[in-house]
Amino acid sequence: MRTAIRFVASCAAALGALSAQAGGYTEGPDLSNNRLAPTGVPVDPGSNIVKGTMGYTGVVLDRDFFSITVAPGYLLTQLVLGPSTVVGGGASFLGMQAGGAITVDPDTVSNGSQLLGWHIYSSADIGTNILPLMGGGPDKIGFSGALPAGTYSFWVQELAPSFPGEPFPPFPYEFDLRIQAVPEPASALLMLLGGAGLLRWARPRR
Repeated sequence: MRTAIRFVASCAAALGALSAQAGGYTEGPDLSNNRLAPTGVPVDPGSNIVKGTMGYTGVVLDRDFFSITVAPGYLLTQLVLGPSTVVGGGASFLGMQAGGAITVDPDTVSNGSQLLGWHIYSSADIGTNILPLMGGGPDKIGFSGALPAGTYSFWVQELAPSFPGEPFPPFPYEFDLRIQAVPEPASALLMLLGGAGLLRWARPRR
């Protein structure tokens, strides 16, 4: 009996791990260096980890480009900077455009006003959701809240030189893209009614 219980518990733990880590990509081969043809990264409901490396040798600049497609009925709710990220020179760049390519030329762009969003992230951002920071502020098309169904392309760049012999040449990054289903109106209404009922129940009677 105890063996059966342990087996069921281990199966449940395995299913929980699968649901927690849905899709994503760990670099190897290298993510695309072509802004017009980003690497397509599969994403599913839940947590989707994207790991890669980028850097600058002082001569060669290794940018990374990848894209995701959020399915109808789902939202991109968070983009969390993961713990394996190493930031060079104090800050690194993450930009985003709607669609299957980065149409902005990184070699000629003077600001990010043509991008849907961008953020210069630092080590202080590790463990936090930087999606609101990407969407808010000047010099970007901008957005607020979660992003709806559609295709989005990302541009990752590090300009701090990473010469051979330095601790982390090139610099690794980790993004956790979290996908959730769009809340159904009926479910949201029930939750609101339930919350109102609890408040009424908890209110002391006179």
